[in-house]
Amino acid sequence: MESPAIPVAAQLAAGISPARLARALSRLDDWVAADRAPGVAAVVVRRGDVVARHFAGAAEPGGGSARRVSGRTIFPLGSIAKPVTAVAFMRLVEAGEVLLDDPVARFVPEFGRLGKESIRVRHLLSHTSGLPDSLPNNEALRKRREALPAFVRSACRLEPSFVPGTRVLYSNPGILILAEVVERVYGQPFTEVAEQTIFRPLGLASMSYRPDAEVYSEIARLRPPQGRKPSSWDNNSVYWRQLGSAWGGLFSTADDLARFGQLFLKAVAGGPGAAGESALGEPLVGCAAARAMVRSQTEGIQTASGDPEAWGFGWALPGHHATNWAGDLASLATFGHIGASGALWIDPVAELVCVVLTSETTNWTGEYRRFAAFANALQGATAR
Repeated sequence: MESPAIPVAAQLAAGISPARLARALSRLDDWVAADRAPGVAAVVVRRGDVVARHFAGAAEPGGGSARRVSGRTIFPLGSIAKPVTAVAFMRLVEAGEVLLDDPVARFVPEFGRLGKESIRVRHLLSHTSGLPDSLPNNEALRKRREALPAFVRSACRLEPSFVPGTRVLYSNPGILILAEVVERVYGQPFTEVAEQTIFRPLGLASMSYRPDAEVYSEIARLRPPQGRKPSSWDNNSVYWRQLGSAWGGLFSTADDLARFGQLFLKAVAGGPGAAGESALGEPLVGCAAARAMVRSQTEGIQTASGDPEAWGFGWALPGHHATNWAGDLASLATFGHIGASGALWIDPVAELVCVVLTSETTNWTGEYRRFAAFANALQGATAR
């Protein structure tokens, strides 16, 4: 276990009980001790200040000889990539290059067929396009180590399963096409757009959709789901690290992901000087766009499963989900996202940003409860 010291006075000044915070963090050590995950990293920000950085266990399966989790460990974030991709897209909306009600086919003409002519960009952002969870040939494409254009061609051959805007269905291909729109407008690869407009200006040095080979030794290797063997195309593969998947291929340290969350929270808060900015004064995203992203865009729309579920633009609104991984005590203003290795959630009312990442491929159907239990313990450490 490694918990870089945060002064007690700083925790108290941020409205955090040091004793309760320590008890909450000890739950993460319990995960490692019980082998619920080989290793874990957590970063907590309250009222703009980092109040906890906690690292425990191994950055890969393999017992005592494995690399240890530290502040340098870079995690495959999986679907936590989606709100980051959405931020890159919303910058186009802010620039007047794209309208939310523009047909997707305006930018990707080959997409506009087989019933997809009426899909608007807002449908991709809010998982209401009717596109499926995954491409039917997703695994086959990955086994052949295809590049992104092959995924785009497959998405253009899809037929929506319902009239766009009438139901909610979580969709990886929707985010793929959203990134393709960004590519068409900028005229350069989406991964480069993200690097040039978000990661580099804001000093998010470890965050990348295509991490450089020289940092591979710092990337955590996720333990595969039970019964699944490692492959040359899974989340740990060189292929996946080089693909540049906008829907699930983002990599970052826990610290940089927490910084991204804090910059976005500042944008939501608004007011003079509130937007997270680079040294050049470039905001992550403007206040109006940030608030639109965390406002429910699916109010009154039934989900495909029938379970409660609400989405903004790129962000999940977990207070409205049947499996509330952000805990029972989070405010209804809370937003965030889960991914293959963990979760990011942000509570504007509590002024709280929390990142928990593991070296375990997380089964969110069965394991959301332990993340919710930690979130409850963390909320219990805060003073309103």
